[in-house]
Amino acid sequence: MVLAFIYPAIATVVAIAVVTGLLVYVVPQVTQVFVNSGQQLPWATRTLIDISAFVRAGGILWPIGFVILIGGVRMALGQVRLRRKWHRLQLRLPVVGRLVRGLNAARLASTLGILTSSGIPLLMALEYAV
Repeated sequence: MVLAFIYPAIATVVAIAVVTGLLVYVVPQVTQVFVNSGQQLPWATRTLIDISAFVRAGGILWPIGFVILIGGVRMALGQVRLRRKWHRLQLRLPVVGRLVRGLNAARLASTLGILTSSGIPLLMALEYAV
């Protein structure tokens, strides 16, 4: 099951690296062309330039902050009360809730199928699967 997440994880990391590279290196160079033209820029271009400046201003703080954020979330979800609230929120969200329910049902069915095909009685397999 974990192997199924490797490709999406790598693709996500590469996508984030590419976008960050574009915002840090390419957009500032292209911005000089727009500044020298002296024309009024569309709001989307101005927004992209502002996002680029914001990302560049953070520098090394962005990766450090991201690692701290991930560590804090992991620590928070280690507490049973907060983990239950998180799962309750996930189940209430319109698209995410349906996806989580389907994923959990698929995991239960897969585990139950493996256990029963191994010769474990159904009631005992249900106890183990849940």
